[in-house]
Amino acid sequence: MSNKNFSQKHIFLILVEEKINKKYTYRSYFPLMGNKKEIILILKNKKAGKISKLFKNFSFDSFLKIYKIIKLSNLKKNMKKFIGIITEGIGPPVIWSFLEFFSKINMRTQIRFIFGNTFQENFPFLKELKNFELNFPNIKIFYRLENYFAPFDFEDKIINQQQIQKFIGEPDIGKTILVNGPLKMNLKVFKILHLLGFSKESIIRF
Repeated sequence: MSNKNFSQKHIFLILVEEKINKKYTYRSYFPLMGNKKEIILILKNKKAGKISKLFKNFSFDSFLKIYKIIKLSNLKKNMKKFIGIITEGIGPPVIWSFLEFFSKINMRTQIRFIFGNTFQENFPFLKELKNFELNFPNIKIFYRLENYFAPFDFEDKIINQQQIQKFIGEPDIGKTILVNGPLKMNLKVFKILHLLGFSKESIIRF
């Protein structure tokens, strides 16, 4: 943990390395919080997850090799007048790196946040998000749940073009769109944003 820029004013990607069946496997994780000496990750044990399965048997003195720390974005005070966030999962990069940072400044930026997942119990920070939304009128959060809509395949079911257009609006020079999720979801959302006229420069994968 030698990266001197590791702070909550940035969005960071932690790339971990693990040798499984004599082959090195790499997975990316977003820290819930961290500094030069310590990071905190929140992980979900997935049946198909090669590395996430290993965490289940971790003890206090277990070792995990961090292959690389990548700074994805530097969130500056009121850097844009509008930020749209489209994400899927439990959301550590959003919950802490983004929302906690903005809670400490005089925020004029409008934030529209589309948060997709499968079931309500998969929103571990639901209470914190709702409290944050109540305290900051510039933030509006829209939750999309699989069991209320359709199978979670992102084929115009959970998050579609109409929803993005309604919640995010039209392209504008003062808008930045942040996208976070698995590859299939990212590709789907990128395609929708491009169809709506958003430039590559206005879209950040985090």
